Amino acid sequence: SSAIRRPAMVYGDTIRFEMTNAGSQAHEFEVLDPDGNAIGEVASTEQGAASGATMTFESAGVYRYQCILVDESTAKPHTELGMDGSFEVQAS
Repeated sequence: SSAIRRPAMVYGDTIRFEMTNAGSQAHEFEVLDPDGNAIGEVASTEQGAASGATMTFESAGVYRYQCILVDESTAKPHTELGMDGSFEVQAS
């Protein structure tokens, strides 16, 4: 299971994302801006490990997050298994 906390974010904010991998295989956490461009990621993190990344939101809008690593048992990208979502960054 995953727990994503979504604090209120405003354009220009810098946020530190922390990830603890409680899964059975490696995961990552990539963030895409409203235009679909990657702004940063928590790199591949092995089972039981923790990692983080700091990102600054340069514009307001809907940002997406995803894990694009490939599932070991299904050979599908984790995004196809529901490991993605979105959050909104407010103008002010």
